[in-house]
Amino acid sequence: MNLVVSFVILICLASSEFLAGSYADHIWLRLAGIAVVAAAVPGLALVQTARIARSVGNAGFDGATFERLCNRITTCHTAVWLTASIAIMYAFRWHDVVRQNWQLDRFVLVDELLILAPVIFSLVASWFIFSELPQAWKQRDKTVTTECNLFQRWFKNDQRWSFILLRVRLHLFVLAGPLFLAICVSDLSPTLLQFPPWILGVGGILGFSAVFACLPMLVNWSWHSQQPTEATLLAFEDTLSLETNPPRLRIWNTQRQIINASASGLLPWFRQVWISDRLQELFPRPELQAIIRHEMAHLQQRHVAIRMLLLLMPLGIWSGLGWVCHRDLTLVSQVAASCEISKAATAMCLSFLYATYALATLRLISHRFEYDADLIACCKPSKTGTLGKTNYQLAPNRFQAMKNALNRLAIYMPRQVDRESLFHPSINNRIQKLKRREQASSDIEAGASLQQTSLMALGLAVTIVIVLTTAILILPE
Repeated sequence: MNLVVSFVILICLASSEFLAGSYADHIWLRLAGIAVVAAAVPGLALVQTARIARSVGNAGFDGATFERLCNRITTCHTAVWLTASIAIMYAFRWHDVVRQNWQLDRFVLVDELLILAPVIFSLVASWFIFSELPQAWKQRDKTVTTECNLFQRWFKNDQRWSFILLRVRLHLFVLAGPLFLAICVSDLSPTLLQFPPWILGVGGILGFSAVFACLPMLVNWSWHSQQPTEATLLAFEDTLSLETNPPRLRIWNTQRQIINASASGLLPWFRQVWISDRLQELFPRPELQAIIRHEMAHLQQRHVAIRMLLLLMPLGIWSGLGWVCHRDLTLVSQVAASCEISKAATAMCLSFLYATYALATLRLISHRFEYDADLIACCKPSKTGTLGKTNYQLAPNRFQAMKNALNRLAIYMPRQVDRESLFHPSINNRIQKLKRREQASSDIEAGASLQQTSLMALGLAVTIVIVLTTAILILPE
């Protein structure tokens, strides 16, 4: 779902950026159409929710059937929301109304926020309505009295608001922060381009470094955290034997809705390990230690930095060399003139190519990173040599704890057993990978795996540099 939300927001902003160019007539009629389409999405969610809520108490309506219906509704409603969002942009030309008729593009971020307003409204309103389904399932055996205040049930329900706020933070905040920062830089580019290139380069590097360094603080500010239990804190402290600047442990308060763990931070002083409250509650101490070692392995091997570098490097090289060679940061006009196609079509093609590269790179690199983190979590690290190099040797008790943690995760998250996502391989593939590595030589296998991942990342980086440099240099002046 997070990938779909990101895709819709990006395509709405891209279309508004490169397709807005003429005044729209019949503004009030267009506004009425946009309001109807934006309201139709949560309206459909209300109808679907009401039908399922009435069927929950029927005989034979078990948990598996309920989960299957919820998954079908999620898939169906995602397609409806995607269609409605595209219709608002392309059929009603909402971006033309905002940017051409009202001329709000003179203000930084105002036009982008207003363009996304109906799309975000229909999404959040649908979440608000769908939050009734978990509550209806929990109350299926209870008798609902007619004295219940409808307003209090819908708008003064703490569980409903926690359901919505959690998804807003999870699906919108992580994307909105870097995206709106990039939009601000783009809106201020006419002023920024008056400075010499070396000042722009140094300022860009320092700005991005500051954002990524402070990202854990932003996450901590947006996600509610709580103090870890004594058992969790002891399990965390037992994993810090080789850490000179250990990360901080945070418990993600999700109202027991999510079972997950993550790590954030590029600099040693800002790194954090996050564990959800539900995971802390369900997993025993040895398995909790294995999960913490897995997340700390991402920090120790700089997986976050490598992933961000591979994603941002094409944009940085393209903008830098484009400015040096052609005095243009985006090179959309040069590519359009060279290929003899429109500027909007060129922008869409370049966006599609970058999106394809980003998705393929994220999937390839992220899956390898998960396998490597699982392997490190099963090993006992030791620093040897004059340079303090860390070696990893497989420890049977740690291997068993990691395998038990994955097996327990499969019990509580059955949909992820054979399902791969953009950032994570399936649980079954992770277990099978660990079993194959256990049969091999532990020292050689660990070192070889980490080295292969580093070489693969380096090869991708070199390929990107060569391709983009060649493309920029051969474009006409």
